[in-house]
Amino acid sequence: MVWLWCSLFGVAVAALAWTYAGYPLAMEVWARVGPRGHRTGAFGGKAAALMASRGEGERLVGKIRELLALADAGEPLAEVWAGLDGEGMEAVPGLAELAAGDARVRVLEFAERRGKPSVLNGLMAAAGSGAAPADVFVMMDVRQRIGPGAAGKLLEAFADGGVGVASGELVYETPGGGVQKGAQSYWSYEKRLRLAESRVWAVPGATGAFYAIRRELCRPLPPETLDDDVWLPMQAVLAGKRCLFVPGAVAWDVAEARFDREGRRKLRTLAGNWQLPGLEPRLLSVRGNPIFFRWLFHKMARLLTPFWSGLAVASAGALAWCGVGWWRIVFAAMVAGMLLCAASALAARRVKSRLVGLLGTVWTLHAVLLKAAWIAARGKYEVRWKG
Repeated sequence: MVWLWCSLFGVAVAALAWTYAGYPLAMEVWARVGPRGHRTGAFGGKAAALMASRGEGERLVGKIRELLALADAGEPLAEVWAGLDGEGMEAVPGLAELAAGDARVRVLEFAERRGKPSVLNGLMAAAGSGAAPADVFVMMDVRQRIGPGAAGKLLEAFADGGVGVASGELVYETPGGGVQKGAQSYWSYEKRLRLAESRVWAVPGATGAFYAIRRELCRPLPPETLDDDVWLPMQAVLAGKRCLFVPGAVAWDVAEARFDREGRRKLRTLAGNWQLPGLEPRLLSVRGNPIFFRWLFHKMARLLTPFWSGLAVASAGALAWCGVGWWRIVFAAMVAGMLLCAASALAARRVKSRLVGLLGTVWTLHAVLLKAAWIAARGKYEVRWKG
């Protein structure tokens, strides 16, 4: 049995090492050795900003004013569309006056709640029809602040006809607490991987806070979709177009100060990753998905992280129980590491340390991944809003 436990431990550690170190390193090397460039140039078409909203109130009005100010300063945003899910303009102070006073502002009111995917479908249909439909939709959330010049930089990528989606760069405001610093560190790692994948060919998904997609590549979202910012970009990739990550096209955000709140935001994304192959089976096709292996290693492999971690700990524990070599030390070190991550998750709200925040992030991510797997196993996905 010793050889079996040793083999299981080796497989688990190798899977974790490849997912979080080997694959990103391979992409980094590939991006440096054989990058695939793309043309850029001033955007000459019509771009419309699309936002779905529920209960945002004055923050939505502030975001629209911000976008209009950017357009007045030269950003190529011809229209700003807002979709209200389950509420009318009377529920958003100042919105009716703003829409009446500026022809660039368009508001769609949905009296009955239908969920973000259905609201986005309505927005795409409205902005993409009429005498002068938009050529590119700039998708964004209400929560984040768009940096000056970001929209223009994002749209420059569409000078290349092979580009279907351009994803912006989410940047956290200067973090204060350990939770925020941990989130910032993890996101910096994630952005580096996305940049490498973009240079190789395409990223399997976009930054939901800020990305642009060609109108003709948009397909109606299934109403139960959780990860609309992955499903839509992957439709473009499946059609043979590139999904690029554009550094410098910045959307500013503030990370949550508590792990429980950050975990709730991540849960929808991770549960959505389990859901996507059921909504779009071509994602799991080597022939149908041009970036199948990037999808597999970037999106799907991470979902198995807690299971590989559990197998590694269980295998080390079994070998320690058998009294084989140094396995008692290895097992004790692994248990100590788990306890340290758990303690860091509790302490990160009070300890303003990047290391403590990062260790707490590891613990929280494992917990959320397990919950996402449970949701997937039950098949009870619930469409909820995330900021």
